[in-house]
Amino acid sequence: MKSSGKWLGAEAEQDGKPVLIRARSAAIVDFGKPHLVVIDLGYDCVDDSELPTDDQYEAVGAFETSALDRLEEAGNLVLVFIETVGGRVRYLAYLRDVEEAVGFIDLHADPALRLEFQSTEDHEWREYRERLGSLIRPS
Repeated sequence: MKSSGKWLGAEAEQDGKPVLIRARSAAIVDFGKPHLVVIDLGYDCVDDSELPTDDQYEAVGAFETSALDRLEEAGNLVLVFIETVGGRVRYLAYLRDVEEAVGFIDLHADPALRLEFQSTEDHEWREYRERLGSLIRPS
């Protein structure tokens, strides 16, 4: 992922399995992108960690480069969170046009990937702010 801006990394645990989190630490909130889209990229778990294998990480990286980076570079998407856990990589991004972005992703992503999309309106970017706040909250 070559998205601009500062990112932070975190590790957590869910149901005894590792969770890897990458979060944009200071996303520029763009109220012209009022739609939160959640993209789940599924993969087969091959060990107890349920994290991707090296080959699966390669496919994840190719997806990020061919679809998400290009949408972000064109100013159509702001990627804010990436969570890897239990057979999926979950991307949270804000965008202006859901159909256009999903169409672009469908066109440029490897058709063998298992992708699922969900979207909702989040004009104030509350989901991003809440998630980021939970990561950087003092213990």
